[in-house]
Amino acid sequence: MGERIRGLSMMENRALLSTKALFSDDRPLFDILKSTFATLPNLKTVGMRRSEQHSPWGWSRLNDAVGKDPRELGNLSNVSTVIPGPTMLYMALMHTLNTSGSRIQRLYTDAIQIDDISPRQLTPVVITEACSSLLYLEINLTRGNSSPHAFLEDQDHGTDANQIEPHGTGLVRLLSACPNLRELGLMIFPDRHESHFVAPEGGWQKSYTFSVLKNLTDNVQLSNLRRIKLEEFTTLPSALISFLQPSAPHLTSIKLRDIRLIKDRDDDDRPWQSVFTFLATSCPKLSYLLLYHLYHARGGIRFVQNLPSHPSPQFEDDQNVVSSTDNFTDYENIAVEVGTPHSDPDTEGSERRAAIFRARETVGDRVRALVNGHWYGQNLFSYEMDETLWHTDTSDEEW
Repeated sequence: MGERIRGLSMMENRALLSTKALFSDDRPLFDILKSTFATLPNLKTVGMRRSEQHSPWGWSRLNDAVGKDPRELGNLSNVSTVIPGPTMLYMALMHTLNTSGSRIQRLYTDAIQIDDISPRQLTPVVITEACSSLLYLEINLTRGNSSPHAFLEDQDHGTDANQIEPHGTGLVRLLSACPNLRELGLMIFPDRHESHFVAPEGGWQKSYTFSVLKNLTDNVQLSNLRRIKLEEFTTLPSALISFLQPSAPHLTSIKLRDIRLIKDRDDDDRPWQSVFTFLATSCPKLSYLLLYHLYHARGGIRFVQNLPSHPSPQFEDDQNVVSSTDNFTDYENIAVEVGTPHSDPDTEGSERRAAIFRARETVGDRVRALVNGHWYGQNLFSYEMDETLWHTDTSDEEW
């Protein structure tokens, strides 16, 4: 037994040293990816997401080698340098795609600190060459060390020591390089010192997620989107509408989860009403809609008016507030799912096209009902949705 323990310890140390060498800078990663991509001339999809359910190949090999979950090997933050592993991998992927000639259509990322990447490390030219062919992008962002990012003086790249870039500028550069994008999944994790449920000091407009979407709305127009999935951020109704507006005539599917809308103006007591009105009047091809965990500044949105419970004593004057968390968070009370997901009638047979047009009518009726058919309460949500509804796999589709 002692020999086995010593053997495992040596293998763990080798694994940690290998990881440290791999992530010491982006060159080792780049070299490995370059040689790998050279053997894949028809590469169309690149994914860098970790998974516990599907046991990725690298995870499985390491687990088999050391006899336990690789995450128990130690604090992996000790094996990285300034830039975390997922962000380093993202940079290496961009440089590899730039040089390999691969014209990928789908890219899935882990939670990367995209604002920590300066234009000197990843130029717009590199990003454009790597991503101009993208049709599908699913990207998870998290705030890094930039607050916001101030670049060092660099004569070759025209940056200035006093240049300050707002949060989300790295995402703006990425999405600006994807002119043909048809589908976008975007999740923005809060600042590690912030909560998605409690406003930061100074109010929701001081939050990281609010700043990111404002930057996107001001600087990016995604006019070719057909499907969009947005998750976990705070914004204004006008900003969300502005973000959706360029692609509204073409959108067939919208998914919104854990989105908080705060007031555009002081007298706006129903911030979601303008968004539902926009969906009802500006998205004629919408054939699928999924709404889940929608919030306002002080609580959550429900989609039934009367619940079988009584008002909480402290909110007796507010009939929108209910005491039964179980009733409030029942799926059918806090979610709307309607239509036929992920379908384009231009690419389907006559029978399927007829079904999609019926779905458009169904979605249109439901969205029009939402304009007045939603209610505001003090409750926050805990009910967990079936993740297969959210993570629908469309990788087998022909664009």
